[in-house]
Amino acid sequence: MVLISSYGRFHSIQTIKALSELEVSVKGFISDKQLLLNKFNYSTEFLILSKLLSLLHLWGNLSKRYLNFYYVDKFCYLMHDVFCCLYILLNRKKIKVYIGYSLYCYFSLKMCKFFHIKSYVERAGSHPLWQRKVVLSEYDYLNEPVPSSLLFYLNQFPRMKKELDIADSVLTCSNYAKKSMVMEGLQPDKIKKIYLGANFFNSDIKVSNFEKEFKLIFVGSQPIIKGLVYFLDLVRLLEKSGFQINVLIVSNCSKFIFDKYKDIFSLDYVKYTHSMNQRQLALEYQAASLTICPSIDDAFNMVTLESVRSGTPVVTFDTVGASEVISSANVGVVVKSKSVNDLYSAVTYFIENQNELAKIKKNCLKENFDFSWSTYAINLKKELFGNE
Repeated sequence: MVLISSYGRFHSIQTIKALSELEVSVKGFISDKQLLLNKFNYSTEFLILSKLLSLLHLWGNLSKRYLNFYYVDKFCYLMHDVFCCLYILLNRKKIKVYIGYSLYCYFSLKMCKFFHIKSYVERAGSHPLWQRKVVLSEYDYLNEPVPSSLLFYLNQFPRMKKELDIADSVLTCSNYAKKSMVMEGLQPDKIKKIYLGANFFNSDIKVSNFEKEFKLIFVGSQPIIKGLVYFLDLVRLLEKSGFQINVLIVSNCSKFIFDKYKDIFSLDYVKYTHSMNQRQLALEYQAASLTICPSIDDAFNMVTLESVRSGTPVVTFDTVGASEVISSANVGVVVKSKSVNDLYSAVTYFIENQNELAKIKKNCLKENFDFSWSTYAINLKKELFGNE
């Protein structure tokens, strides 16, 4: 049996479902408020205890959002780890493989080590110490105070490093992430790279008529890490050059960003919203000409693949893990990290050469661009069991 444990990591549910379809014996030890809010039907793949743990996850999230109190969430994910340990203890003879999500599986990994259960820690980011240096350096460069919520999270990174050291193997999702881990001291043969799947909601996609309206979209819940300031600098350059565009920003902007770019947010053609449901977002992807992904440090970036699978090309920094996929499949353009001028050159090229953009949009719809959760599960199964 494969035991998959995650806290607040919704894609683990997709992994469990996809592995089940491959007839893998799998159990999910999941703590995620989405299990409650989206009213998913619990099946044999999801432990009954997940209901209680998901309530804890919801409680932790609400305390962070409305009370600005983070220790409730820390207590909740520690309880998740402790309960998982108990489950491993009681079912140690049945569990062949354990997969835990980074930050939330330290004690569970120790338990697996004790009982000689093959263990993986899944890290969907770059190495935690690497990421901490990059993020703090960016806030210092922008002269913006680090939000207390992010600082609390960054302070948990030493725990993550211990998890990476304890686990038998580390699952990551790009060569970019793997490189950061090697540079921080992990052995290359311990790191297993498997590209993630992407969410997709509408199979009836047509190449949109973008000649009347050239639209750019930015999506990123963490504005500094996801590079919103570089996107806004790009919009400012396009505005000064007189290009007629439309812009959609889906992000949680700080007062610092609003004040610094109030001239951009006040433009009639710039639409801002702090959140959007997935189905509406899929429609926005399809209506856009380009999705811009200027993250300063991103092991993968789901937005890139969701955009491409919706038929919209991507312009991304080379510090985004999915950039290696975007480049090889010719479904977008990869530019140097933090180079607004390179972003500008790529976008204006497509504005002025829309026939070339049409060709790339057709590449996005080709069936060989297969980044489904089923493909991810097939590759994961091969990693876990070889050719069995």
